[in-house]
Amino acid sequence: MNRLIIIVILTFPILTFAQQHVHKKHKAFYPYISFNYNYNKIQTVNYADEAVFENSDFFGSEFGFSIFPKNETGLYFDYNNKLVGELGVREIYYLFDDLNGDNIVDYTITTGFFGSLDIGKQVFCKENSQFIAGIRISDKYISGISHLLYYPEMIEYDGFHLDPGIYGEYRRKLGRKYSLSAKLALSQSVLNFWKFEEDGDDYDFRHPLFTDLSVKLFHKSGLYLKAENNFIFFYDDIKPSFRVSSGIGFRF
Repeated sequence: MNRLIIIVILTFPILTFAQQHVHKKHKAFYPYISFNYNYNKIQTVNYADEAVFENSDFFGSEFGFSIFPKNETGLYFDYNNKLVGELGVREIYYLFDDLNGDNIVDYTITTGFFGSLDIGKQVFCKENSQFIAGIRISDKYISGISHLLYYPEMIEYDGFHLDPGIYGEYRRKLGRKYSLSAKLALSQSVLNFWKFEEDGDDYDFRHPLFTDLSVKLFHKSGLYLKAENNFIFFYDDIKPSFRVSSGIGFRF
């Protein structure tokens, strides 16, 4: 009986390690968080009724998660939210009486409160690379964009836009410690939620096209570097506005 107890005690750590190893090997859920520096170039109008660009920069944060399938035919999920994290960073700006935090809501291109969800499937896979494509369900918050004042219509670009779209992502392993991900998404605004406000019927809400390009370099420890570019394209004479971001994050 004593020998049996000793065997159990000795083998328990081995069994536990084996279970942890198997769990890690087949891990499918990866939450992540990153801290970013953001630079926006937003078209607005000055007092002379001329189109100019407003430069806006601030620090922000985003969070999300990725879900990998257990087999090659399964679905990939990737969710991220920037606005909620940036609103938290804005409160830190206010603690130091830094008005630069106002840019986070006044001159910005970012996700909405709902965030962005990508759902895709593997299109092809080689030994060290794969390509995933699918649909995007997301909303965008844009602020600070204005039309020339001499237009008689009450044109509105700002607001929370529902913008479904498509995306493609290329992933490649770079040796044993690093991997690279490049994702391009195209999405079209189909609804501005500001339309449901009390005076929403008084405005002519415009629905721009969004492009999002994101590149991430991962280390096997979970740390990663990211660079991102977001463009807004309009269907009239207003020039495109854009946002450039860079940051560092951790994937758990």
